[in-house]
Amino acid sequence: MAGKNAITRTLQLNGMVIPTMRIPTLSHNQDPWPYRPQAYVNWKEHVSAFLKRRAHKRALASADCVGFTSAYLRDLVTGYWRIQPRCAKVFYNGLSESFLQRTLQPLPAWDDRPMELLSVSNVHPYKRQYLVVKALPQLVTRPGMKDLVYRIVGACPPDIRAQLESLIRSLGVEKHVIIHGRLNDEETQRYFRQARAFVLMSVCESFGIPAIEAMTFGTPVVTSDCCAMPEVCGDAAILSPVDDVDALANNLQIALTDTGKVHHLRDRGAARVHMFRWNETADSMAETMEQMAG
Repeated sequence: MAGKNAITRTLQLNGMVIPTMRIPTLSHNQDPWPYRPQAYVNWKEHVSAFLKRRAHKRALASADCVGFTSAYLRDLVTGYWRIQPRCAKVFYNGLSESFLQRTLQPLPAWDDRPMELLSVSNVHPYKRQYLVVKALPQLVTRPGMKDLVYRIVGACPPDIRAQLESLIRSLGVEKHVIIHGRLNDEETQRYFRQARAFVLMSVCESFGIPAIEAMTFGTPVVTSDCCAMPEVCGDAAILSPVDDVDALANNLQIALTDTGKVHHLRDRGAARVHMFRWNETADSMAETMEQMAG
């Protein structure tokens, strides 16, 4: 098909290459999952990860250029295989211009928002929504936080929902947690806008776009200190140790109640999001493909 249509360059968005393709290829890798075994829940996922890693190895060795959504992912994949591709570049994910325009307007008020904490992500053990739930018994006993509500937005498989609901009941925080499941854009944006803080404690992220999206609403972010999160969020978020419930509770309290810290995070976040524009990413990819050998 490529030959018949005089295609001179190809872009693969799965970090792989088509073995028989002789056209110059930019293979763009966006997924750290095959290299993060703590994200697997059964043997099938181990097998799937193995097959994906093997395909990535082929791309590292044969693609004209390999792209990554973060320097973290680049170092993770190339370090695992100890292969340096002939060309390796970071192409950050971007936000739509409509999202970025929000930060050019006065930030939505924070002080009068309800005492709500928000996560937006697929619900999975590696996303660590359960860690936030474990921090709630501490948080709700602290001054001004007895009415705290943690909203969990994102696709939630029935078995994982059952596990999470069992944990919620065992900790006695049923009235403090709402598992919404997947919502439409309008509803999701409403919760972004009204939350006092956003939390993403994932241990498998190559970029973490929901955290950056939260910043466009002036919502302070608490996120894990691993994977690509420190690189992407920089000093515009509170970085929290991945397995420390006590530290997470303290950091969430800051994001929910510390006016001075929050206004600093909101200002830093409004500036940070403008580093991530789709048009700049597309221009960089197009330039790279033009430079690939014909």
